[in-house]
Amino acid sequence: MASQTAAEPPAAHEESAFAGRRLSGLLRFLPVVIGCLAATLLYWPALDAPFYADDYIYLRAASLLSWPDYLHAAVVPYTSDPVLLLTNNFWRPLYFLSFKALEPAFGDNVAPYHLLLLGIHFAGIVTVWALAMRLSGKALAAWVATLVFAVHPAGVESVAWVSGLNSAALPCALGAWLAFVAAVESPDAARRRWLAALCLGLLALAVGFRETAIIVVIAMGAWYLLVPARTRVRHTVDRGVR
Repeated sequence: MASQTAAEPPAAHEESAFAGRRLSGLLRFLPVVIGCLAATLLYWPALDAPFYADDYIYLRAASLLSWPDYLHAAVVPYTSDPVLLLTNNFWRPLYFLSFKALEPAFGDNVAPYHLLLLGIHFAGIVTVWALAMRLSGKALAAWVATLVFAVHPAGVESVAWVSGLNSAALPCALGAWLAFVAAVESPDAARRRWLAALCLGLLALAVGFRETAIIVVIAMGAWYLLVPARTRVRHTVDRGVR
């Protein structure tokens, strides 16, 4: 009995330490939870915002054009389709095709579109938090980045306007950056190849929704030069100066 009693405190201590680590792990995600709640409160009135402007062009084209015609207009760069009018202004095939896929499911009910957009905004909140944590390693930086992104007024259009569906490019682009960072930092060659493929896939998705998402490549390159390759770059510059 005495030996059992003596053995209990270490087990209880280990269990308490495990519970503490688990709680600490859950608290790391607190900025994401608070950011999503804040965004929900902020954008809730926008969930019944009516269709506006370009929305009618996309949804009308999705209902009138057959899949082959719509696919041609959406995928062939800078076509001049008389129904899907905006394809001659920019090339965003996944963006255009999204309306063809969503219109049969949602029809003219505006609420599901806005809920989907809010979900995309949530995905942006998660990727902003994850990237801030990965790049800085500091909880405070992740808190600030996450909450600023969650409630910044620049993001209103991405939820309140159905045509803001191209905002799906943001979480894809940030996900590509995360995969790139993980690939660079991984010591395992097979894992690096898998992460590099994931990075390219997410980057392709991002550009398919919005071509300007390609700008993330510059950010990825700047991070690589300034952080993991900084020493090599400095030595190269020093040799060039000498």
